[in-house]
Amino acid sequence: MNSLLICLGLFLANVFAGEFSDTLSFNGDAFADFTVNGVVRKGVIELPDQNFNDANNNRPLAADVGLPPAAEWQTRPDGGVRLSGWDIRVIYFQFDFDTGAIHFGIDCWGVCGDADGDDDPNSSSQEIIDAGGSDNPDFRLSESFVVAFDLGGGADGQPDGVMDMALGYPAEQPQNSERYPCAGSGTPTFGKECFGLYIYEIGASPKDSPQKRLLYTNDAYNGMPANVLNQVQGFAVDHNPNPSAARPDLEWSINNFNQLRTVAGFNPVDVNAVIPWEMNIIAFAGSFQDDGIGEDFLPNSGEYSTVFFPCQAFDACDVCGGDGRSCLDCADVPNGPNTYDICDVCAGNGQSCLDCAGVPNGPAVYDICDVCNGNGQSCLDCRGVANGPAVYDPCDVCAGDGSTCLDCLGVVFGTNVYDRCDVCAGNGLSCLDCAGTANGPAVYDVCDVCNGDGQSCRDCRGVAGGTTRYDVCNVCGGDGTTCLDCAGTPFGQARYDVCNVCGGDGRSCLDCAGTPFGQARYDVCDVCAGDGRSCLDCRGVPFGTAEYDICGECDGDGRDCLDVPPPRDPCVPRLSPRLDCGPFVGDVFSAYLPRSISGNDWSKQKVLFTAAEEGYMIMTGKPGILYQRWLIDQPTKGEVLIYDLDQHANDEDKDNLSCGPNRAGRYRHRFTHGCSSLTLELVEDGCDDRRSMFSDLELRRTRCNVNTWSSGNCYSEPGTVWYSLQPSQTENAPRHWTTITLGGQGAFVQRFHNETVWGTVTVDKDAAIFMDLGASPPSAACRDFWGSYRTQYHSHTRHSSSSSSSSSSSSSDDDDDTSTSDLVKTNGVAYGISSSSTRGGACRLVDWDVVHEKCQSRMWRNLDTHMEAVNVCAGETPRHCHPKDCTSTSSSSWSSSSSSYWSSSVSVSSTERCISSTSSSSRSSYSSSSSSSSSSSSSSSSSSSSSSSSSSSSSSSSSIPSLSTLSSESSVSSFSSSDLANSTSSTSFQIEFISVSSSSSSSSSSSSSSSSSSSSSSSSSSSSSSSSSSSSSSSSSSSSSSSSSSSSSSSSSSSSSSSSSSSSSSSSSSSSSSSSTSNLEQI
Repeated sequence: MNSLLICLGLFLANVFAGEFSDTLSFNGDAFADFTVNGVVRKGVIELPDQNFNDANNNRPLAADVGLPPAAEWQTRPDGGVRLSGWDIRVIYFQFDFDTGAIHFGIDCWGVCGDADGDDDPNSSSQEIIDAGGSDNPDFRLSESFVVAFDLGGGADGQPDGVMDMALGYPAEQPQNSERYPCAGSGTPTFGKECFGLYIYEIGASPKDSPQKRLLYTNDAYNGMPANVLNQVQGFAVDHNPNPSAARPDLEWSINNFNQLRTVAGFNPVDVNAVIPWEMNIIAFAGSFQDDGIGEDFLPNSGEYSTVFFPCQAFDACDVCGGDGRSCLDCADVPNGPNTYDICDVCAGNGQSCLDCAGVPNGPAVYDICDVCNGNGQSCLDCRGVANGPAVYDPCDVCAGDGSTCLDCLGVVFGTNVYDRCDVCAGNGLSCLDCAGTANGPAVYDVCDVCNGDGQSCRDCRGVAGGTTRYDVCNVCGGDGTTCLDCAGTPFGQARYDVCNVCGGDGRSCLDCAGTPFGQARYDVCDVCAGDGRSCLDCRGVPFGTAEYDICGECDGDGRDCLDVPPPRDPCVPRLSPRLDCGPFVGDVFSAYLPRSISGNDWSKQKVLFTAAEEGYMIMTGKPGILYQRWLIDQPTKGEVLIYDLDQHANDEDKDNLSCGPNRAGRYRHRFTHGCSSLTLELVEDGCDDRRSMFSDLELRRTRCNVNTWSSGNCYSEPGTVWYSLQPSQTENAPRHWTTITLGGQGAFVQRFHNETVWGTVTVDKDAAIFMDLGASPPSAACRDFWGSYRTQYHSHTRHSSSSSSSSSSSSSDDDDDTSTSDLVKTNGVAYGISSSSTRGGACRLVDWDVVHEKCQSRMWRNLDTHMEAVNVCAGETPRHCHPKDCTSTSSSSWSSSSSSYWSSSVSVSSTERCISSTSSSSRSSYSSSSSSSSSSSSSSSSSSSSSSSSSSSSSSSSSIPSLSTLSSESSVSSFSSSDLANSTSSTSFQIEFISVSSSSSSSSSSSSSSSSSSSSSSSSSSSSSSSSSSSSSSSSSSSSSSSSSSSSSSSSSSSSSSSSSSSSSSSSSSSSSSSSTSNLEQI
C-alpha cells in the first residue's frame, strides 16, 4: 500500500508540474532527479566542474580529485573504478516558483562523502588505514560539504562578490562563532546533525578554507541584521543525509527562500518568474584526515561562480512575461497562418473589396450611363436627360426654334446691329455732335474748341490766336533771365562761394590750414604745413619701422650694450635646482599662456620652456616651436631680457608665432622659495603679443627627465643635454665641446665652438634627420638642406690603457662584464655596444655617421661626435671631465659672476681638458692605488707632477694644482676612482692633476705654498660641506661627496713627499678672487 502511494505521488508530481518549474522528487540521485534523459528539468540550472568539461562546455568528462597512485587505489574490491566521494561532477540548482523553495543537487563522481572510493562513506578501507588516514562516518570531524552563496549587497541589489551565507556540513566551529546548536553539551563531532544554514565568515578570499568559516551568530554581521539564523534555521532540509551506492548524491533544499532573503536584508526573487536573478556561489568537498586524497573546489579557478536564473515565465509566443498575444494571427491562433487579405479580411481571398476596375478598395463605380469609372455625361442630351431627345438649334439653344440668333437684317449669327443713331448696320456717326455725343448739343467755339468758352486760344495779352507767352520767370513776353541763379536755374539757390565757384562749398580754394587761396600744404608725414620729419624713423624713412633699441642703437637688436653670458664649462656640475634656481641648461619649466592681445595661436596653450646653453631657450606647444634668448640680469640686475630668434609652426599656414629678434622685452624675474616656480613681471616689451602672454606668467619647474630605451629606440625627454668633446684637428690644437640641448617636439639648440645653431631633429631607431632653422652667426645654419645620419647607441665607455700593468689592472676594475671584443675604439676611447644594467642603459652614448649631407658646416659640427647624454639637471657632468690619461695640464680660468646665472658657477675651460692616453710616467692620479703607494713612488710622482705644473705656468700667472686641492680650498668635492665606480656613469675614472687658472692674476707663488699647506687642514670641512650638498642634489653630487673622504686620505698618505708636493704646487696657484672664492664656498 505504501509503495502504491509513493508511486502515485511521483506520478502526480510529474503530471502536475509547476507552470515555471517542474516539481522535483529527491531520490538521492541528483542526475536522475534534476534531469530527464540528460536534459535539465524546467527551472533547473546546471553548474558543472568547469575545468573538466566536454567540447561543448557541458558535463565534465573526468574526475579531478586525485587518489594515491598505488595499484590498490585504482579499483574497488568489486572490480569497479575507485572514484573519490569528494569529487564534485555537477551541482544543480532550482528555484521552485510554486513552493518558494530553492533546491541543490550535488552530483558526485563517487558516493558523496566516500573519501576512499570504496562505495561506503561511513567506514575506512584498509588502504586508507594503511596510509594513516580515515574515512569518517556521517561527515564527522573534518569531513565537510559546503555551498556558500552571495545573495546581494552590490549595485541595484546584485551580488557583490562577498559570500553571505552557507549551507552544508561544517568541519569545525570558527573562533568567533557562538556554540553550534548541534553541539549539545558535549564535544561536537560536526557530523550530519550539524547540517543547516550558517553565516559565512568574512575572510581574505572566499575560497580560503570554506569548511571552517560556517559562523553561527545571531548578531548583526556583514551588513545583515541580527537574529537572522534564529528565524531561518528551520528552513534547511537535507533530503539524503546518508549517501550510499544506491543513493550516492546530496540533495538539499532551503524552504521559504524569499523569506530568508528578506530577513537577511536582500531583495526577494520574483515569484512570477519574469525578472531574472543571480547569485555567486562557491562549493567545497573534502577532509583533512584522508591522507593522500585531495579536496574539490568549485570553481577550480577564480574566486566564485555565478549562477544565473533566467526568466521562466514564457507565454505561448515564447516572450518572457508576455500576455500570449504577441504571436497571435488575425484569427487569434498563436503563430497561426492566417493573415488579413488586401481587403483587410482575415483569411479572405482578396476579392471582396475590388471596384469595377479591379482595384482593391478602389473608388471606381459604374455611372448612370453604365460606364465604369465614367462621369455620367456620355449619354445625356442637352437638357441633361440620360438618353433624352433634346438637341441644340442653329443658334446653339437646346431645343430652340432657331430665331434667337438672327441680326437686325435677319442673318443667323449675323453681325448687323442698330447703331447709336438707331440705324441698322449704321456707323453711329450720323447723329453725333462735335463732342461725339449722339444727338448732343456741343459745338466748336471761336478758338475751334468743341464746346469751349472762346478763351483757350488767347495769349497772355488776351489776343485770340496771339503769340505772346509767359517766360520761365512767369513774365508775359519776358526773355526768361530775370529769375535765373548763377547756374542758370530759374528760381535756383546756387550762389558763388568764397572761391568764386557757383554752388561751391567754399573749400575748393582752401589750403590745409583752411585759408582761401592759402599756401599751406601737407608734408610727407601728412602734417599740414609740417617740416616732413615727424613721421621719420631713426633711419629717416617716412613711416619706417626702424626704432632705437634699448642700447640706443637705431634698428638694433637690443644686445650691443648687453653682456652675453660666457660659455659654461660642462665639467662644473650644477647645484640642486632647489638651491640654485637658474634657469640652468637642461632645466624644463611648464606654463599656461593666457590669451594674447591679437588672439594668435599661442593663446591659452600649455607650453614647455627648455633652457639651453648661454641663455638660449626653447618654447614648445601645440602651435609649434619658438626659439628665444633669455639674458638674465640684463640690462639690470634682477631683470631678464627676452627676444625671439626663430619659429617653427606645426601649421605651415601660420607665420605669426614669433615677435622677431628686433623687439625685445624686459621682465623682472622672481623665483619662489625652493626654486619650484618662476614668475615674470613686465617692465617693458615692444611686442604686444608677448607682453600680453608673459606679463605675470608663472613657469613651474618640472622634475629632472631621464632618457628611456624601448624597442630599439632611445626616447630623449625635453631637457636632455648631449655633450661631446671634439677631436683636435692638429696635435696641439685645443679641443672644443659640442653641446646639444633637446626641447619638446624634436627642437634642439646646438653649441659648437663659437657657433649656436637651432632647428629640429627627428630620430627613429638608427636614423636621425637634422634640419637647421637658424644660427648665430646666421651663416652657420643650413636652412635649405636637411641632413640624415645613422645613429648607434651605447651604454658605457672604456678608456684604453697601454702604459703600465698598474694602469691595466685599474682599468679592468672600472669595466663591467663587456669584453674587449665588444668595444669600438675611437680616438683612444673604447665604446661599449651592449646594453648595460646602469641607469640610462643604451641611451647613454650615441655615435653619428653621415648618410646624406649637403651642408658642410653641419657635417663639420656632427662629424666624429661621440655624444653622451648628461643629466645636468641632476648634477651630472660629462665623462670626458674625468680623463684617465693626460699629455698636458694646461691651465684653465675659473670665473664667477653675480649678475649672470650661466656664469655664476665655477667655470673651467673645456678646451684645455686632456683626454688622449699617454704613458704612465707623465700621469699623476688620485686613484685608490696611488693613495697607498710607497714613499719612493710618491717622490717620482711628485717630480712628474712638478714638470706638468711648470708647463702650465707659462700660460697663467697662477694655477690650482688639482681638483683635490680645489676641494680643500673652496669646498668643492673631489672624486676618486672608487667613488666614481658607484656614480651614475657606468664606468669609473682616475682623476688627473688638472691645472686651472684663477680669475685673479695677482696671487704669488708664496701664497700658493701657504694655500697648499692649509689644504689638508680644510679637507674635513670640505667633506662636510660636500655631504650636506649631496642631500639635495642628484647622483653626481652624491658621488662627489663620497669622493671627498678619499681625497682626504690621499692627502694624509702623501705627507712623506711633502717637499715634492710643495715644488709641484709652487708652480700652480690655489688662490682666486674674492668673488670666485665666495661662489666656491656656496657650492
